[in-house]
Amino acid sequence: MTGLSIGDVVNENELLGNLVGNLPLVKIRYDENYSEEIPKIFYLLTTFFSYHPDHLKREGLFRVNGERAKIKALDIHLSLGDYSVLKRYGDCPNEVANYMKEILRELAEPLCPLDRYE
Repeated sequence: MTGLSIGDVVNENELLGNLVGNLPLVKIRYDENYSEEIPKIFYLLTTFFSYHPDHLKREGLFRVNGERAKIKALDIHLSLGDYSVLKRYGDCPNEVANYMKEILRELAEPLCPLDRYE
């Protein structure tokens, strides 16, 4: 997103909408014969929890609200392409989990396609 800066944010949903609408993909190679492309933001957020596996044991990780100001700051930085911000959130698992929930809610298509349901 060119020309967008932190000062340009009008409301907190503006950047999330830009991020969800323009998800860059990253290719994940599982083995020699199989690879998939997934949205980079999901790769980064899930990798955050793989680097901090103790956070996954936290009771209510996805249920307990994180600090709104930190979630908004995370949104701004990630939307502007500053992925290194996740390093500063090592002690803020609820904020990262809440941000992931927000992205999942804003997806135009469900994460699991409807044709996969039986």
